[in-house]
This record gives sequence, structure tokens and C-alpha cells, in this order.
Amino acid sequence: MLRFVRRRRVDRLLLAAVLAGGATAASTPSLVAAQATAARGGAPRPLTQADYDRWMTVQGTTLARDGRWVAFTIVPEVGDGPLVVRATHGAAEYRVPRGFVGRPQLAVNVDSGFTAPPPVFSADGRVVAALTYAPQAEFDRARREKRRVPPSPSLAVVALADGRIESIPHVRSFAMPRDAGG
Repeated sequence: MLRFVRRRRVDRLLLAAVLAGGATAASTPSLVAAQATAARGGAPRPLTQADYDRWMTVQGTTLARDGRWVAFTIVPEVGDGPLVVRATHGAAEYRVPRGFVGRPQLAVNVDSGFTAPPPVFSADGRVVAALTYAPQAEFDRARREKRRVPPSPSLAVVALADGRIESIPHVRSFAMPRDAGG
């Protein structure tokens, strides 16, 4: 059981490293060290809260209708995460700061309940849109100042032809038309 847990943690770290920058296990020293410890049969060090806060997951995976683009959000347990838009063929990739999407639980035995809505591709596959949020520092500042209203979200629209990002402030929700005719 311990070996399975240790191996799964190494796999998660490898996935996070690959998604974060295309790194491989051989080029990431911390992954090599983790694999070496697991191979030696050495005792793993206990996980700390800082380790847990660095874990990242992929959420809101969306594929364009034509299959040429995929979009997803890399969400840390606590902190800011990017929206990643990648071509399924070729090396084109665009990253948009999505803001404070990894929101911790602030009350005992209560999950934060926040999940950023998934990105949405247009029917013609020319743009992808997603809600973005203020960075974690801004949310922390609002909490310290005891503001009742958190920073408002924005809408980021990414043109897939050139990666140009248009940001529209103060948008709480949006919808894309089903057909390209609008």
C-alpha cells in the first residue's frame, strides 16, 4: 500500500511538471529525487500542509467542436491558476492567468465549494472564453479590510488564430451561441 501511494504521488508531480512547462522526469530534479527515494525503499517524508497546497489538478477540460483545440484550468489546492489553451496538433499553446481558482476551505469541516466554470469554445472554433478572477492577494486584502463584496470576475476571450486576449471586466456569467450564426 505504501509503495502505491508513493508511486501515485510521483505520478502526480510528473503530471504537474509536464502541464506546467513540458518538463520530463529526467529534467526535474525534485522528481528524480522522489523516484530515487521510492526505488531505494527509503521512508518517505511526511506530507506537510505546504506540500498539499502545491498539488495541482486539471479541471474544466473542454474540447473544441472541430477537435483542434483543448482548454483546461490548472488548479492548485490554494492559489492562482492559469487557463491553458493548447492545439491538439502542433505546438501552439496560450496561457491566461485565471486568478484565484484554488480556494481553500475557511471553516472547519466545510469544503470551499468553489469550482471555476469551464472554458467555452465558440461554435466556429475561433475563440475560447472563460471567467477570470482577481489574484489571491486581492482576495486576501479584501478579507483583511472586511469588505463584504469580493473582487468581481472578468471575462477573458482568447482569439485562437493569434493568442490575443481581450478582457471584459465585471462579468458574472456568459453564454456562447450554439451556432456560428450568432
